[in-house]
Amino acid sequence: MPNRIALIGSGLIGCGWAVVFSRAGWDVALHDIKPGRAKQAVEDTKASLANLEACGFLESADACAQHLLPVGSLDEAIEGATFVQENVLETPEEKLAVFQELDRKVPGDIILGSSASTIPASKFTEHLDGRERCIIVHPCTPPYLVPLVEIVPAPWTAAATTQYCVDLMTDVNLVPILLHKEMYGFVLNRLQVALVNEAMHLVGQGVASPADVEKTLKNGLGLRWSFMGPFQTMDLAAPTGFKEYATKFGHSYRNMGKELGVAEEWSTDAIDQVDRFLRDEVPLDKLAERGQWRDRKLMKLASDTDN
Repeated sequence: MPNRIALIGSGLIGCGWAVVFSRAGWDVALHDIKPGRAKQAVEDTKASLANLEACGFLESADACAQHLLPVGSLDEAIEGATFVQENVLETPEEKLAVFQELDRKVPGDIILGSSASTIPASKFTEHLDGRERCIIVHPCTPPYLVPLVEIVPAPWTAAATTQYCVDLMTDVNLVPILLHKEMYGFVLNRLQVALVNEAMHLVGQGVASPADVEKTLKNGLGLRWSFMGPFQTMDLAAPTGFKEYATKFGHSYRNMGKELGVAEEWSTDAIDQVDRFLRDEVPLDKLAERGQWRDRKLMKLASDTDN
């Protein structure tokens, strides 16, 4: 029996998963409650596959596309599935409704993953009969080029469920990290939120323009952090490594941390400034093209980086 993933929700995240699993040779059933969305998702996925092939990241987009199947109902999507991944709206109510139905209909030995980006599984799986097979499997965007995926079990998730997902993500060429306890926002988004909130704070306080904050990340931290994290960066910033760096600069980090105010509410003015800057850079009707441009840039970076 071939491996088959059922993707429940076929937006950007669903399409990203479709690329990952079709590239790995899995059959992919795409379902969405919005009429026609699953068929469009297949076309969107094909476009991403073609882009990967054109840039040398894939041997045959057509061969991968043969694995894609848009379906009209949840029952069709889960038929024969060996793994199910939910990608619906990011609210506990939406996810609860889907998981209740999946728990009733999907055979008990099939694991149910969720692409939730901030909401722990305990918020929508606690009262399910099969709650031990439910788990967060949160990808980055796009997952076929940004391979980190967060595995976040609920307190009642079975160890076998967690291990299966870690192994599965490795098998489909992603890089899983495992959270040992639930926390709202998980790891990636909590790190991202701290930085983005401060970026908005700097704009809102008039310290720097949106363009210059963007340049700081694009031409500074982003380049350094594209192939190593902050700890390795600090480790290489002192002759004898991280401890020396911490001794010399730890107090500065603590002092800045007291002043940052990273949890401040984003001001309307700051939001407007950033939006104007972004729309000047890329009009709304060019965002899809910009996404493909981003993919090509990431491909080049990946091909130029020594693993």
